[in-house]
Amino acid sequence: MTANPNVQPPVFGAWLKRLRAQHDLTQESLAELVACSVQTIRFFETGKRRPSLEMAERLADVLQVPADQRERFIRQARSALSTGGEEEESTPPSPPTGASPAAATQRLPAPATELIGRQTELQSLRRLLIGKGCRLVTVMGPGGMGKTRLALHAAHELAGHFRDGAAFVSLVSISQAADLPSVIAGALNAKLPGEGSPIAQLDSLLGELSLLLVLDNFEHLLAPDDEAVALVEYMVQRLLGVRLLITSRERLRLAGEHILELGGLVTPRRDGAAGEASGAGEQAAGAIEESDAVILFLRRARQVHPGFSLTPTNRLAIARICTLLDGMPLGIELAAAWVRALSVDEIAAEIAQGTDFLTLADRSAPARHRSLRAVFEHSWRLLPPEEQAVAARLAIFRDGFRREAAAAVAGARLPHLAALIDKSLVRTTTDLPAEPESEAAPAGPPDAGLIRYGIHELLRQFLHDQARARGEEQAINRRHAEYFTELAERIEPQLYGGRSFASLRQLESEQGNFRAAFEWSLTHANDPALGLRLAGALGRYWYLAGVWKEGREWLQLALERNRADAGSPARARALGKLGELYHALSEYDESRRCLKESLRLWRSHQAGDQVAWTLFQLGILHATLGANAQAEALMAESLALYRASGDGWYVAIVLRQLASLLLENGDFARAGHLLDEVASIFRRLKYDSGMGIVLNLLGWTRLEQGDAAGAIAHFADAKTISRRYGNIPTVGWALRNLGYAYLKAGQFEAAEQSLRACLRIYRQLGFKSGSIIAFEILAALEAERGRPAQAVRWLAVAGCLRQATSQPRTPLEASYYQRTLALTHAALDEPAWQAAWAEGAVLSLEEAFAQAVTG
Repeated sequence: MTANPNVQPPVFGAWLKRLRAQHDLTQESLAELVACSVQTIRFFETGKRRPSLEMAERLADVLQVPADQRERFIRQARSALSTGGEEEESTPPSPPTGASPAAATQRLPAPATELIGRQTELQSLRRLLIGKGCRLVTVMGPGGMGKTRLALHAAHELAGHFRDGAAFVSLVSISQAADLPSVIAGALNAKLPGEGSPIAQLDSLLGELSLLLVLDNFEHLLAPDDEAVALVEYMVQRLLGVRLLITSRERLRLAGEHILELGGLVTPRRDGAAGEASGAGEQAAGAIEESDAVILFLRRARQVHPGFSLTPTNRLAIARICTLLDGMPLGIELAAAWVRALSVDEIAAEIAQGTDFLTLADRSAPARHRSLRAVFEHSWRLLPPEEQAVAARLAIFRDGFRREAAAAVAGARLPHLAALIDKSLVRTTTDLPAEPESEAAPAGPPDAGLIRYGIHELLRQFLHDQARARGEEQAINRRHAEYFTELAERIEPQLYGGRSFASLRQLESEQGNFRAAFEWSLTHANDPALGLRLAGALGRYWYLAGVWKEGREWLQLALERNRADAGSPARARALGKLGELYHALSEYDESRRCLKESLRLWRSHQAGDQVAWTLFQLGILHATLGANAQAEALMAESLALYRASGDGWYVAIVLRQLASLLLENGDFARAGHLLDEVASIFRRLKYDSGMGIVLNLLGWTRLEQGDAAGAIAHFADAKTISRRYGNIPTVGWALRNLGYAYLKAGQFEAAEQSLRACLRIYRQLGFKSGSIIAFEILAALEAERGRPAQAVRWLAVAGCLRQATSQPRTPLEASYYQRTLALTHAALDEPAWQAAWAEGAVLSLEEAFAQAVTG
C-alpha cells in the first residue's frame, strides 16, 4: 500500500526519527539500546503507539535529549494518539484574550505527584469541556481510582482556555448543600456575599466569570433532598460562563451530565492461549514494562526504596500485583510502599489473601485513603441498609454475574443493580457476541451480547466480609451453588446435537462461579451430592473446551466425596465424563475402568441414550488402543441404538468416528462413503461447526490419493471452522494434518510452522496421544530436510511417550515412521544414531515441548 503523501507523521515521531538519524542509529540498533522490539520503534515513529513514561525517559537518555528539551520531549511522547474522530480538534482552541498561564492556574493547588497514564482520559476531558463545550462533566468511579488527581491535572491543563482560569473546590469539609457557596468563595479567594440564599450567593460569586470549576468528592452531598444537585443544575442552566468538572462515586443524574467512568490503569496484557503466532511470550514481557500500572508501581516503590527496579526475576510478580489490583492506583501505591519490607512475591501473596494488608502510613493522605479497607468502608457507609444487604450478597459471585443470577441468588432487583452501578460499586460489561452459527439458536437464554455485571475483586472480598458479619454467608453459598448446578444441568444437553457454540461461551463466562460452587460443595464438603451433579453436568464442557486436567481433578474429587453413592444417575454421568477426560489425557486403563462402570450403571437405569453414548466412547478408546475389531463392534452397537431413536446428529457423529477408524487402517473407499453420509446429515441439520472434523478426514482421503494441494485446502478450512467455533483440540488436529500435507508437498517451512503451532496447542491441553503423532511427523520432516540427528531425537521423544501410554501405531502412521527410520539409518552410522536417540530419550515432555515450539 502506498503511503499518502499528504499525511504528515506525528510531531513526536518526526522528532524521534530525527534524533535517531543524528546519532546514526537504525531502528534495529535503537530498539536494542532501549530494550524493545523493532516493531515498537516503528510504531513510535509512525504514531501508531505512544511510549510509556519509563520508555520515553529511556529514549531521552539514549538519544541524549538536551536538558532544556527533555520535559517537552517526554510530554510529547506521552501525548494521546489522535483517533481521527470528527469531534477531535485539529489544534487546541486559543485561550481567551487576557488569560496568562499564571492567572489561569493561580487558584489551583499544585499536584502532589505526577500523573501516570490517563492520557486518554485527559484527552476525553479536553474534548468534552473544550471541543464540545459541555457544561457539566462528572468523573465517576470507585474510591482509589484517582478521580481527584485526574481532575486536578485536567484543571491545570485546561485552565488557560477560560478568561478567569480554573478553581479547585474540595467538598470533603462540608456536609450540607448550604455550605457550597462558602467553599467556592474560599477557592476563589473571594468574600462570600451577604446572607442571601445559596443561589443568590452563587450568582454573585460566579455570574460574571469565565471559569472551569472543579467540585471534588461530590458523592457525600447527594442527600435524599438533592439540594446540592439542584444548585449544580442552577449553575449549569444559568451561569453560562462556568463549566463544571465534578468528581464523584455516584452520578448526579442531571440532564446534560456527561459521564467519564474511570477504571483502573492499564495492566500488563495476559499472554493468550496457545496459538500459531510465535513470540507471544516476548510480546507479553514487553507489555509489562510499558503498562501504566507497572510504571506507577515502580515510581512509588522507588520513593521508599531508591534502588528498586524492574528485573527479569521480579517482573511477573509485579505484573501479578497490578493485575490483582485491577490497575487501581491507590491499591498500587499502597502495595508499592511495602517493597522496603517484603519481596514482590510476598506482596502479591498478601494481596491475594485480602485487603487489610494494604495500608499506608502517609499522614498527608486523607484518612479514607490510608487503606483500601478505609476506602471501601467509606463507600459502604454511604449506602442505605437495603443496598448494603444486596451488595453483601452479590459478593458471592466470582468473575461477574448475569442479572438473572443476581436476582435468584442475592435478591437483587434491577433498581438495586442500577443504584450500585451509579455508586461505582458494580460495573457492567457487554459479553462479546458469539460467532454466528447457521444452525438454530440453542434453547435457553443466550449469553452473548447481554449485560454482565462485576465487582472489583478487592471490593468483593470486603463485601464478602460484610456478608459473613451479617450471618448470611452459608445461606448465600448454598443458593449460589444450587443456582449454578441447575444452570449447568440446563445447558448440558445443548452441548450435544450440534448446537454447542453459544452454550460453550455461556459456560466459559461462568467458570469463576462454577469453581466457587465446587469449593463450597466439594472442597469444604458442604454438599458433596450437589458437587457430584455439577461435575457431571460440566464434563462435556471440559472436554470440548480442552480443560481436561481441571475437569479430571473436580470429577475425581466429586466421586471421592460421594463414595457411599452406590450407583445413582449422577454417579453414572460423572464416571462417564471422567472416562472421556482420562482418554484425552492418555490415561487409558483408568478411562476403560470408568467407562465400563458408567455403562453398567446406565444399563441398570435403562437409559438408552446414555448407553449409546458410553458405548461410542468405549469404541473410540478401543480404536486408540489398536483394538479395531472391538472398536468397530462397539460403535456399530451404538449406531444401531441411535438409528432406532432417529436422532440424526448422533448417527452422524458415530459414522464420522467409524470413518476415521477406517481411514487410519487404509480403507479409504468405505471411509469416503461414510463421510458422504455424514456431510449430508450435517447439511440437513445446518450443522456448520461439525464440518471441521469432516474436512480433516476428507483431507486425508485426498492426501492418500496423491492430491496434496486438495488436502491442504481441506485442512486449512478445517482449521478456520474449528477456530471460529472454539474447538481448540480440532484446531490442533488440523494444524498437525497441515504439517504432514505440507511435508508431502515439499513445503518444509510451512510444515514446520504448522507442526510447532500444533504442539503449542497440545502442550496447553496436555494432549499426549496427539503429541506422539506430531513429534513423529516432525521427525519425518527433519529427515526429509537432511537433519537426521534431530529427526532421531524426535523419534525418541515420541517412542518414549508411546511406551508410557501403550499407544500403537496405525498402518498410516507406520508408513511414514518406517520411512523416517530408513532415512536416518542411511544418513547416520549406528553409534551416531544411538547417541541421537539417547539425547531425545532423556528429555522430559516439557523439555521436548519447549524445544519443539521454539525451534
